[in-house]
Amino acid sequence: MFEREYRREMDQVKLSQVELDRLVNAMAEEKRRHKRGNLGVRVLLTAAAVFLLTASALALSPTLRSQLTQVLGSFGPYSQRIEAGTAADQGYEVQVLSAVTDQYRLKLYVQVRDLTGRRMTDGEIRLVCRIGRETQTLTTHGRCVGYDPDSHTALFEVSGFWEEASGLEEELTLEVISVWPRYYSFGGEPLPLEEVTGRTLDCMTLENGQVVVAPGQTPAPLEGFEWAELSSMGFAEDGTFQVLFRLAEGADPEESDILADILVDGEPPCRHLGDINYTLDGRTYVGVSYENISPADLGHFTRATAGGDVVMGRKTKGDWALSFRVDNLPVREYALSGLTDQYQLPCKLTLTPLGAMLTGDYEAGWRGMHPFSLILEDGSRLEEVYIRHGCMTPGKESVLGNWDFGQFLDLDQAVGLELGSWYISLSGEDTGTVYPVEGREAWEQGMMAP
Repeated sequence: MFEREYRREMDQVKLSQVELDRLVNAMAEEKRRHKRGNLGVRVLLTAAAVFLLTASALALSPTLRSQLTQVLGSFGPYSQRIEAGTAADQGYEVQVLSAVTDQYRLKLYVQVRDLTGRRMTDGEIRLVCRIGRETQTLTTHGRCVGYDPDSHTALFEVSGFWEEASGLEEELTLEVISVWPRYYSFGGEPLPLEEVTGRTLDCMTLENGQVVVAPGQTPAPLEGFEWAELSSMGFAEDGTFQVLFRLAEGADPEESDILADILVDGEPPCRHLGDINYTLDGRTYVGVSYENISPADLGHFTRATAGGDVVMGRKTKGDWALSFRVDNLPVREYALSGLTDQYQLPCKLTLTPLGAMLTGDYEAGWRGMHPFSLILEDGSRLEEVYIRHGCMTPGKESVLGNWDFGQFLDLDQAVGLELGSWYISLSGEDTGTVYPVEGREAWEQGMMAP
């Protein structure tokens, strides 16, 4: 029965040469790993088939199928196809396509289709969802990683982590809370300072008594962002320094917001007084005003950038809920020891195929911002990590460091971790021992204090 279903699925799959080459390489790698007996044999034996089945789930949308293959990257051979049907409400249809999960972390790949064909016009979409398991629930955002304009369908990566481990099999529930298309964000856009002088700009007084600069006095585009533009920047009659932006026609004035980030000689000398938001001649203007910036400071601006959100679409709330079972990849936990009594170490390092987590007493301190470099058996390093939030609670076990990996980790390949000034052994008789990175050999011989 499985063979007939497998062949029927395979007949529907149309892979490009690049995708075929990637699959062949993945299968060869799996064969090599099987000889060493690492990871779950059951999972690895089906990895290549699961990858193909995941691709067939998007057989009707070659664009999204290709985008899914690309975004999965090294996680592709470990993805599992999800059979949970679809949930439709408010003109949107939601489907969970595939998942990569271990006992602590998950990556879900979710397809959202606009059944009206009018609201989702590009990949700038904000998806808010909730993921539930038997003992925990987390709320997170989906990251849009693909969009097919022909079918008005978007592909999202929804990732998360659990503070408590699960079993190797479990049931999850995905609940989409809202879909918000045409939600445009930008950040770090340099503001042009050439037109800014010490003169006082023309001003106007709003109905609430707020004195604001009039629009259109120092107009300039925001490079690479078409949904807003700089309108006026300079000094108002009340002595404040104001930055005013004009939003694109049709922007939501209640949900859109843009702020300026200004430093003088590397320091933020100004105090934020409040937001500016008004409509004039049918166009919306937003901005911010600051005090404690004088004309003498203009030549000392070391940073003047803008960032924010311009919302052109409408948020839709609805009822989209899907339940499904997943097979979780196993993880490894290391009890930590070493260094000297002057250091309070985290109690445990948890290493998973998708990330890493340090836990221990609150007093051991947050380590999440320290440089992270995982050393592999072949001498290469895994350094592409994304810092997640921790959980620091006095008197309770705390999450002292939390990282997602940018590539899949074969746990058998990890031999050591450099974390800031620490080296943590992950193999051999000293597994779990923490050394200073500098002078490790001397420290092992008792010749050097850390």
